[in-house]
Amino acid sequence: MTRARQGSIITPQGAQGPQGPQGVPGEVTQAELDAAIESIIQDMSTEWYGVTIPTDGSQNCIKTGNPVFHQNHPFLEDLALVLLADDLTENSVLATNWNPEIPSGADLSGASGQVMVRFKKFYYQEVFNASNELTELRWSAKKLPGFSIHPFFTDGVNEADYAYISAYEAGDDGGTKLKSASSVAPLTGVNLATFRSRAVARGTGWHAYDHWAQHLIQMLFYLYYASLDSQGKLPGYTETSTYDDLYKRNTGRSDGLITMNGSVDVDLTGTDSDLSGIVASGGKIANRFLFMENIFGHIWKMLDGISFDGRVASEFNDAYICKEPAKYSSLDADILADYEAQGLDIVGGTTTYIKTVYAGFIPKTGGANSSTYFGDLFWSYLDDIGRDYFRLVRAGGSLTDGGRAGVACRHSAYDLGLAYSHYGSRLCAKNFGT
Repeated sequence: MTRARQGSIITPQGAQGPQGPQGVPGEVTQAELDAAIESIIQDMSTEWYGVTIPTDGSQNCIKTGNPVFHQNHPFLEDLALVLLADDLTENSVLATNWNPEIPSGADLSGASGQVMVRFKKFYYQEVFNASNELTELRWSAKKLPGFSIHPFFTDGVNEADYAYISAYEAGDDGGTKLKSASSVAPLTGVNLATFRSRAVARGTGWHAYDHWAQHLIQMLFYLYYASLDSQGKLPGYTETSTYDDLYKRNTGRSDGLITMNGSVDVDLTGTDSDLSGIVASGGKIANRFLFMENIFGHIWKMLDGISFDGRVASEFNDAYICKEPAKYSSLDADILADYEAQGLDIVGGTTTYIKTVYAGFIPKTGGANSSTYFGDLFWSYLDDIGRDYFRLVRAGGSLTDGGRAGVACRHSAYDLGLAYSHYGSRLCAKNFGT
């Protein structure tokens, strides 16, 4: 399948356009192809659902496609919180959408398997306007015309029926592997290459948190809430007045929730008494979406498999993206050889609230604020000639970022080798079977 650079068209290879005089294939405009495929997709609207991505400043998405899907969210059917062995065997199912409370006494230490959230393979379509701005997201369990498998379920060659994202921010397992476990300190202060190597050390199919895992979370968030206002729908740990390593929390603060989505109040009279004067009463200390704790806020999450081009010699502020975890790298030569340039011009400057985005939620234009459009900040710095290198891309914001943080929030000011005390990661896995 070949996707056009602009518009919503995905044209099947070998397809012919409308017939000219006496059956001779005629010339077809992009608009005519768009209309033809869109007509087919609309005829199949019982098989997909989606939401619009407003480009008028609103944060409210319009629901599209099958209205029943908006009531039951079919992506929840096989979603589960599981204990996953290093060989990708599910040792135990802890919770599901139908039974979301984690059983008392469940082993969340990592000894019985990494605590992971299971997702079933799905297909998606991103729709664009004439300015190449994302205007709609669509989900389907089937490969409909114009839909592609979500890249989180591939390694560039094979397709996985199931893939996993850690329920917790990645911790450290003896200095050699990443782990997803409750009641441990999130690993910070190491660079992307270290997160990558310690994730892969778990075995075949494991990798560090990447652009496509973040894209999956962001897409499902917008489908579920039909809103771009992530902080309004699911407040997180973003409101500290200052930063100190001691203000970070161990994982597992959301374990007591009896729903798969929710926020956890700060405990200023108990566990969080050290935050008195730092976090206001009624503030949040964690959130959880689809059993994944702190999808934004607390600490930044480094994204593997993507880099923004901040090199002075580059004509545009492009994004380089890879779909093959085995080829993820922090080296310029590898990125140029193995990542795909997207042909974009990402918004530059220093900081701006995200207004519109390209495919993959990559910031296109800025100029919004915390209550319009995406409502989250982009620390770009891609026009800074003093930062002449490929950039580390981070997502979500941290505990001091206030209204600037959120599921769409991005940061690309620094190089791929950077390590810092509030930059972390998550653990991911793909199961391609035997």
